[in-house]
Amino acid sequence: MLKIFFLLTCCAFVLSACTTVYTLVDAKKSPVTTRGMMLSPNVNWSKLYKPAVNSNVADLWTIDGLMLNQLYIFGEVKEGDKLFNKINDEIVLPSYQVDMLPNEITELLVSSLNNQYGGDLTIDTANLRPNKFGSKPGFSFEVNFFNKDGLYIKGKAFSAVVDSKLYLLLYMAPDLHYYEKNINNINTMVSEIKFI
Repeated sequence: MLKIFFLLTCCAFVLSACTTVYTLVDAKKSPVTTRGMMLSPNVNWSKLYKPAVNSNVADLWTIDGLMLNQLYIFGEVKEGDKLFNKINDEIVLPSYQVDMLPNEITELLVSSLNNQYGGDLTIDTANLRPNKFGSKPGFSFEVNFFNKDGLYIKGKAFSAVVDSKLYLLLYMAPDLHYYEKNINNINTMVSEIKFI
């Protein structure tokens, strides 16, 4: 009987290690402190457990599941930090440099995303323009690509450099419904960011 109990305990442990763990980001308990910022979401999100994010400088949130929407929250990114951990050794994974211009930060994100998707994406960017990031001057731009399943993914990134550290929010979702469903919530959250 003890052997069976031990075997079942081991199986439960192994299965729990294979599952993705989320925690609730409750909009009613707003603002939420993360990555050197206070965010005020106006809808509930689920925050992905850190090891699954594949980044040392980001959190990953979703409303409807990762296949339907993703919000990457990069904060307090210092000189030399990479946005993601390397997946594909054939693609150069750039690091953040404090003297980067907005178009270079755009390329930093595109190269980093492409590495995360195994180098198989053609990521288009558009509409790079000034955009407030909370009370700080920043910029925004769009990212668009077809994922490996042929689904058109639309994204919007918001960024600012504050005290030589990079802060960036990237929202991505299928263009068919989910992008438009939540982009106004993202715009509002970005406009209300406070730095801590």
